[in-house]
Amino acid sequence: MILALVKAKSFDDPDQRKTLINVVQFSLIGSIFSNSLLVLGCAFLAPGFKKDSHFNVQATSANVSLLMLASFVMILPAPYEGKSLICLSTLFGTFFFPPTPMLCFCLNKKKGSSELAVSRAAAILLLIMYSCLLVFVLFTHKDIGENKELVGAMILHEIHSDGQQGDEHEHDHEHDHDHDHNHDHEHENEHQHSKEKDEEVGHAEEDDDELKMSMFGSMALLLSTTILVAVLSEFLVAAIEPMSSNAGIKEAFVGMILLPIIGNCFFRVFVLYVNIVVSFGGNAVEHITAIRMARKGKMDIALSIAIGSATQVAMFVVALAVIVGWILDIPMTLDFPQFEVQMFIYTSIIIFALISDGSSNWLEGAMLLCLYVMIAIAVWHQEI
Repeated sequence: MILALVKAKSFDDPDQRKTLINVVQFSLIGSIFSNSLLVLGCAFLAPGFKKDSHFNVQATSANVSLLMLASFVMILPAPYEGKSLICLSTLFGTFFFPPTPMLCFCLNKKKGSSELAVSRAAAILLLIMYSCLLVFVLFTHKDIGENKELVGAMILHEIHSDGQQGDEHEHDHEHDHDHDHNHDHEHENEHQHSKEKDEEVGHAEEDDDELKMSMFGSMALLLSTTILVAVLSEFLVAAIEPMSSNAGIKEAFVGMILLPIIGNCFFRVFVLYVNIVVSFGGNAVEHITAIRMARKGKMDIALSIAIGSATQVAMFVVALAVIVGWILDIPMTLDFPQFEVQMFIYTSIIIFALISDGSSNWLEGAMLLCLYVMIAIAVWHQEI
């Protein structure tokens, strides 16, 4: 991302620079759609067609609420685009404040400075709210899921104990009549318990087979992968440019749909070359991991990967791009293409409605995938 903004600064043509910034914005919002719709939809489908999956609503709704907040923030700079004046009639209506010069006040004489000021202030607030989310999840409310599971276990234990007492009372009165039936029932319970134990052992063995690395090894691998992707990105850009021009594929479709799906799992790198911005959205391995966790019944982890990644892009990466542009004196704002912003807002509302009941099923997953395909079709035919 920093490399892309540095490259954009080198262009003297304002129109060309604006075009490149728009492509960066397409790449960012494409990563949000890919995580919140494609990855989440596949995670809902992964457990199968015959059962619902349950997850912690409080932990998930925190991420989705911030996702909705980010979508709202993206519409704030729109009224100030290309304007140096703001009228009270614009804010409160022409009935109460007719559009006269006396009711307008100058924010700044420089064209577009209001848009930059609003975007930069909003970016700072987004970074603060994302920091609050980290404190909420990692420190103050890190035991949200544990407390819920503990209460559920206590309730199930109490019901099971009452059932055992009732069975013992009935067994004292009708021992001879139900002896064979109880023996068969106990045999079935032992068989079921053994089967569940074998499944738990299998999951434990799968977890043990996973690669474990030290902090130093992880950081070394991350650094080497970053350097490798930075080098390979030049070849990727060289291949995408003729493909985009010869096949007639718009840059918006490449940035929003294609590249976020095939990205690297550790980071988001933006490489700029000859009017093309490539976004490595980090969804390839995230997609696989979310599906694996969902199939194992660890839906909380799957949702944290899907929705958490989308929230990270919307709250942290987008805001960081604005701050870096501010430092480099590049007009990077939160004024994203309004069609994509509208889709982002409605997508956030749909996701919030789906996770509000604390359960998911294959139909909800199919809905999210269908929505992602419809967005892809709309972007394909969008005139930029």
